[in-house]
Amino acid sequence: MSANDETDCWTCRHRYNIPNNAHIGCSSPNPDMQGKAYGKANGWFEYPFCFDPVWKLTTCPHHEVGDPDYELRDLTGVWK
Repeated sequence: MSANDETDCWTCRHRYNIPNNAHIGCSSPNPDMQGKAYGKANGWFEYPFCFDPVWKLTTCPHHEVGDPDYELRDLTGVWK
């Protein structure tokens, strides 16, 4: 995984912001995503609900460059 893979989530159209949090969430998660143990242990990588992409170990095949379209996305089930 390259250094760009650690930050590619920030440019992805599937990311969503979490109010009052510096981390992001993913609306198209990769079931095979792995995170670094240190990030998981400290609560910085709770993929896909609340995570900092710098702790990723896996390249995501769902990555699509683009701005998130929050108005068209229904995220009501994400926190259930």
